[in-house]
Amino acid sequence: MASFFHSKEREKGSRLNSVKIQYLDFAKLSFRSAEPVDFATAYREFAPALYAWAVLKCRGPLGQAISPEDLVQEVCVEAMAAFPRFDPEKGAFRPWFFGVATRVASNALRRLARGKLLPGNPLDPRRQAELPAAVTTISRRVRRDDALERFVMGLSDLNSEEAKLLIYRGLEGLDHEAIGDLLQISPANAAKRWQRLRERLAQWPAARDWLHEL
Repeated sequence: MASFFHSKEREKGSRLNSVKIQYLDFAKLSFRSAEPVDFATAYREFAPALYAWAVLKCRGPLGQAISPEDLVQEVCVEAMAAFPRFDPEKGAFRPWFFGVATRVASNALRRLARGKLLPGNPLDPRRQAELPAAVTTISRRVRRDDALERFVMGLSDLNSEEAKLLIYRGLEGLDHEAIGDLLQISPANAAKRWQRLRERLAQWPAARDWLHEL
């Protein structure tokens, strides 16, 4: 997948937040590196997808308390802390990264239900302060991207089921069997519904760089 910023620059991360990777699947292509890849480098490729994911997640009850920007920050905090344990031999980065994101969103919903997540308050201000400048800069640039903003605005036209399909398949990269279980439909039906949605999403050519499959 083409880099979102078309840059060969590599951020210098600490040993704690680096992992030696032989093959790291940044979407449909394999990225070979003999050097450690830090979290900011890996995150750069998926920052647009994470922002779109957060916008969709915040369309529900979660959005009553936090913004997509706050959700993105909290996901980055958790993913960066867990990054040293990421093993590319056990799977690609996308499903691992969005697995972390899903857990963050689920925990936030539980806190909201218990009254421990108040509207307008970040999830954890002290932990968000731990994010390195390289990560926050990437997130800020993503939010200012015109093409991504147009794409995100277009997501408001999706109904509830279409939004879930986009989250599960287009952003998180789940297979049709897993999606079928989540939506309580057959894998074949999930594949057919995703194909119809893909045809609509094709009006945003730039989305090919952000989605798992388009």
